[in-house]
Amino acid sequence: MERAHRTPDKEKTKVQKKLISLDERFNLFHMAVRGLTLRLFPVVGDENHTWLSVSEAAQKSSADVTDEYNGAYDTFLRGLREQDSGAILEGARAIAAIQREYGAGVLPSPMALRAEMTLNALQPFTWASVPYLLAFPLLLGAYGWSLGRLKGGKLSFRNGLYSLGLLVFLGAIVLHLYGYALRWIASGRAPLSNGYESLVFIALMIAIAGFIYELKGRRGSVAGLSSLLTSVILGVAMLPTFDPAISPLVPVLASYWLIIHVTVITASYGFLGLAAVMSMAILILYLFKKKGRRTIQMAILDMNALHWNVLVLGLAFLSIGTFLGGVWANESWGRYWGWDPKETWALVTILVYAAVAHFHFQKTLDSPVYIAAGSFLAITSVGMTYFGVNYFLSGLHSYASGDAPDVPRWVFGMVAAMLILSWAAVRSDHAKKW
Repeated sequence: MERAHRTPDKEKTKVQKKLISLDERFNLFHMAVRGLTLRLFPVVGDENHTWLSVSEAAQKSSADVTDEYNGAYDTFLRGLREQDSGAILEGARAIAAIQREYGAGVLPSPMALRAEMTLNALQPFTWASVPYLLAFPLLLGAYGWSLGRLKGGKLSFRNGLYSLGLLVFLGAIVLHLYGYALRWIASGRAPLSNGYESLVFIALMIAIAGFIYELKGRRGSVAGLSSLLTSVILGVAMLPTFDPAISPLVPVLASYWLIIHVTVITASYGFLGLAAVMSMAILILYLFKKKGRRTIQMAILDMNALHWNVLVLGLAFLSIGTFLGGVWANESWGRYWGWDPKETWALVTILVYAAVAHFHFQKTLDSPVYIAAGSFLAITSVGMTYFGVNYFLSGLHSYASGDAPDVPRWVFGMVAAMLILSWAAVRSDHAKKW
């Protein structure tokens, strides 16, 4: 174990990593058996509302309070040892009464308790991914109908496939939003403080933006793409890397700026992510460019118009969110800008998307294929700002510690695939005519 802990992160074997995990779990279990992790008892009169284990709280309490604490805890433990449900309930109720009497200042409200219990029982984010995935083929089929039967025209709500896809997609959004509201109530704060919560919020923004722009375009493509991307991001949030536990805020995040800055900046990631999948669809459509295929051409132009609006709005949110972050930084750290890795990459991302947006104002680059290729490749900058800085670089905004892990190989493969698709679309556009 000592050798595993001394080994640099990059050189740890799988066996060593599992040993470290086992050691951490055993220590937690051992502390639980000794009662050290069950901090159920408030320290009477403590201005910081400290809760401790029964033995630790007894050392800081009067004799009467100590007897009350020990009596409730002993009854609870006796019930567990003897498997006596009545004693367990009696001890639990006695402990709950103690908490209400001496620790009411930090007890969660009944509404927060109900919200957390509903959240744990319902698992809305996991279940929302199912209708999101189901909506994708339905809406994609409706888009195919639009291209094949309506020459790329708008779909009517009387179209059964389209209406069913939209209803399933809207149902997923409602469930997603309901789960997010439950987490907000349960935590008593905006759920934006860690990687899991920000991914859930980004996915929600993508879904809402996709639904709004689908109502504007009504061809099934935007909602279908956003439903697919939303389900993927929710799937990423469910990975073991991200801890879904509701934990207290670190002091620097205990500010109203958490809602203002983080909401705007993460919303921008949602819009830019939606712009990326829309640009991918445009590039794929360019692969089918051929003389006489006016339907494909009109589909590209329609998608490009919506894509431009999403791209510009995402850039606006990103810029405003970065400026607001500077104001928060001045309040927290006494300076507006310090070239922290997160700040630097946020600026890089703004400049990258600003360059892509300027394609629209250059005659040689003002083409759907160039704007789509730029937007598609620019999402890698967002990935670096969101994931790379947090886990591969050390700074005030990052979660990195010790030696940075190696970049997964699939990242290089994905970037290579993006470059190949962009090159193939541009080449197809140059080699063929409508």
